[in-house]
Amino acid sequence: LIRPERRKYTEEELGNREFSFGTGVARRIDFQVLNRYKQNLVCSVWIPTCDPAIPANTVAVFLHGNGGCRLDALPLLMHLLPHNIAVLAFDYAGAGFEKDDLDDVVMFFSEQFPQFESYLLWGRSMGAATALMNAARHNGGSSLLCIIADTPYANLREL
Repeated sequence: LIRPERRKYTEEELGNREFSFGTGVARRIDFQVLNRYKQNLVCSVWIPTCDPAIPANTVAVFLHGNGGCRLDALPLLMHLLPHNIAVLAFDYAGAGFEKDDLDDVVMFFSEQFPQFESYLLWGRSMGAATALMNAARHNGGSSLLCIIADTPYANLREL
């Protein structure tokens, strides 16, 4: 199996920890999740505050493509944060257990950030296939609002 090398990046490339957008502000929180295979997954969540009286309660979980990383979620911030939707991105362990990594990150996130009652999955390429397989495996789940599958490359009959 030949895989493209994951993009190397610095924490500075993720941007400022706090920044303004439109009529709101956002803060980035970085954290790590130890997956079920004892591998560290690095994660970031960008939490918007558009109106202090209305806290964000939905998170978009971005799933990068093969060779990608959490930097690939940055273009989504300007589209989702103004709608009071937080964005969560993480780097897969890269060992072929993407579905398990997603489950482990979502479980950790829901325990640490209980204010988020619902989520959506936004995947690109391998991440889109992971989102579809995850939803099929869990029968959607009551808190999953939708899936945005950008160019999934899985055979849909095998999902």
